[in-house]
Amino acid sequence: LGTTAHADYVSDVGTTRANISVSAENTYAVTGDTWISTLTGSGNTTLGATLTVGSGVISRGPLSPTPATPEAFTYEGAFSGGGSLVKSGPSNWTLTADHTHAGFTRIDHGQLILGNGGTT
Repeated sequence: LGTTAHADYVSDVGTTRANISVSAENTYAVTGDTWISTLTGSGNTTLGATLTVGSGVISRGPLSPTPATPEAFTYEGAFSGGGSLVKSGPSNWTLTADHTHAGFTRIDHGQLILGNGGTT
């Protein structure tokens, strides 16, 4: 399941396995605690609650002979607002922008890489 935010996208309270991609001219607003599989793109995210970026596992479907595998993904947008960010699951997630959100950032599983190639 993939969602591309071609317009501003708001995520209310809930759990989803969505793969969110935010285009440069748009904003992803998290207004309630939300769980997603992946977050990519270059549009910004406003955290009004906790965003848990899940497993980073791309499901191949229940009848697929190929099992789901952890993927590496990159987010070029910036996080702002009073909410928090949680990295979960075995994937590697790279954040390349400067972030100003006031909440915590926590890594439960996998790797959270800061900067271009993890150099900053």
